[in-house]
Amino acid sequence: MLFINFFHPMKRLSFIFACVVMFSVMSQAAEIPPIQDFTVDGIRVLLRNDIQNDVVSLVLFLRGGMINYRNGVNPLLETYALALPASSGPEIMTKEQYRQKTSSMAMNINTGAGRDYSDMTCVCVKDSWDDSWRTFSDLIVHPRYDHDEFERIRTSTIININSRRTNADGYVGYMADSLFFQGHLYYNPATVEEANALTLDSIRAYHDYLFIKSRMLLVVVGRISKDDLIQKIHATLGSMAEGNYVDYGYRQPTRCGESGYTEQYQALPTFYIQGYFCAPKQTDFDYWATVVATSMLNSRLFEEIRTKRNLTYAVSSDLVDGKLCYGKVYITTEFPDSCLEIIRQEVQYMMGHLPSQTEINYHINLWIAQLGMREETNISQADAIGRAEIVTGTWTNAFTIIDRLKEVLPSDILRCSQRYFRNINYAALGDTTKPIHLGQYLW
Repeated sequence: MLFINFFHPMKRLSFIFACVVMFSVMSQAAEIPPIQDFTVDGIRVLLRNDIQNDVVSLVLFLRGGMINYRNGVNPLLETYALALPASSGPEIMTKEQYRQKTSSMAMNINTGAGRDYSDMTCVCVKDSWDDSWRTFSDLIVHPRYDHDEFERIRTSTIININSRRTNADGYVGYMADSLFFQGHLYYNPATVEEANALTLDSIRAYHDYLFIKSRMLLVVVGRISKDDLIQKIHATLGSMAEGNYVDYGYRQPTRCGESGYTEQYQALPTFYIQGYFCAPKQTDFDYWATVVATSMLNSRLFEEIRTKRNLTYAVSSDLVDGKLCYGKVYITTEFPDSCLEIIRQEVQYMMGHLPSQTEINYHINLWIAQLGMREETNISQADAIGRAEIVTGTWTNAFTIIDRLKEVLPSDILRCSQRYFRNINYAALGDTTKPIHLGQYLW
């Protein structure tokens, strides 16, 4: 999630006014749009076609994500089974023809392998919808596995693995993952050995395992007809294997029940510190109150640590959503003990004091304004609809966020602060020859 800090008075007032206006408009329009929910040849489809622009965006979600990496599965296979065909093109044309065609049609294809699901996205213009769908579906049904592209992606993967420590921000997150998600499916970092073990045959085999209809959720946002989309799916993706996907679910990380820390030495002029703590699931009653509470903590930390004391140029708190949600605090500073003490004081204050409804409303309006900006495009709407379906169990939850936020009361903020702002697990990267007492700031 994105949090914005404004320390210029006029900017803050202007933004608050914009938030209030948007909150009023969105509150009046917080109705569930006419999304068509249907199944074609075993593939679940969600179509929103009450769109007034000429862009068509679609996301093919593949359920599972990191849960697929059980029993020693190479954690890079899913990334490669998606990225390699998207880079190589379909079998019916050469790689050069594929790239020329997508460029001439202003067609954009992307892939992603995530913790809860993977996806393949396509954005195109309505005038080239027929050709774009044909190219997109051919990538899935008849993928090409170009050897040169395979080696290029593998080389890039190995470089990224070997250079993890060169990016302090990324590496402290890697350290925090390794602590908080010990023994959990969410922590399965790839190694150079696993990259070298990949073969084109193993990727082809995993493609057949991954692209099954029981995993698929297709979300389309664009001005096209339902009958046209049904016909296209039936002639292409409908021919794929049904499969038997089982959602095993997730357990909470064991670190949710205890605090802890890890630190590593690196000759840096500043410390990079990141802490994780547990948060409620998006389907829990407490979720949206915790979203607001985390936003409030973010603003308080910025005000106390950066604005008033000038101890850092970057401090934040955030809530990572998904099937398994967790909170984060982050700071980079030359004064780690001072900053960690302030973080503890601010959290303990929120645990013991009711906030005002005025402060809560400010953060609700801020969140709604950012929500509106994030979902201005067709592709972002398709992503939000599909994520809601996969993560919460129903796509309608994508359109009830404002209602849930408006229900948050001061007592909810107090309860969620007391329940979730604890058992923090810190990772620190920096010159640990200097004194830093992480163990003193755990609660």
